[in-house]
Amino acid sequence: MKWLVICVALHIPLLVTLADPLAPNVTLVYFNGRGRAEQIRWILAQTGVQYEDRRIEQSDWPALKSKTPLGSLPYLIVDDKEVATSGAVAMFVAKQNGLAGTNNLETAQCQMMWEVVQDAFNAGAAFLFEADATKKAAMQKEYNEVTLPKLMRFLGLRLKDGKKWLVGDKLTMADLIVGSLFEFNMDVAKTDSVISDLVTRVMALPAIKAWIAKRASTPF
Repeated sequence: MKWLVICVALHIPLLVTLADPLAPNVTLVYFNGRGRAEQIRWILAQTGVQYEDRRIEQSDWPALKSKTPLGSLPYLIVDDKEVATSGAVAMFVAKQNGLAGTNNLETAQCQMMWEVVQDAFNAGAAFLFEADATKKAAMQKEYNEVTLPKLMRFLGLRLKDGKKWLVGDKLTMADLIVGSLFEFNMDVAKTDSVISDLVTRVMALPAIKAWIAKRASTPF
């Protein structure tokens, strides 16, 4: 108890895990794949928060869909409370653990980065799941030659003049979600040394490196 009082008085952040009886039970629910949950998993990994990574098989989804908050995945369960939509989950986890900026403006910039990255993510997911081969090839070409370069120009402006991180002067969720996106697109990232350096720096973080090494191998 004395240690807790000292930490509060000195404004030292406390990392609470499930080993602590005061810690909430945290569960991330998604399909058995990386997909939309992987960015959230990177944020969770960096925080060190203990959580259950609950994975649903595609064959079980029809029976479970109506039991989810919005009929979609991912969603988060904190004790008995549910938080749906990937953006809300990511922002909640980041805010709770000091990865959403140091003030309201930086938090808004983290939200901006989330939405910009999701535009690119959605374009990538669209061509991956396109069944028509001709249409798929055209969508992939658009993604590689237009969507990602547009995102990279935007990121480059945020990293100009030797800036190390995308928001403020320290690591935030913005860097983690960009790293997660470009892990799938390293060949494109390597065409720009500034973006490549950021992605390499994020993937070299001990917690992220450990997560990548231990995560399950999945088809998507």
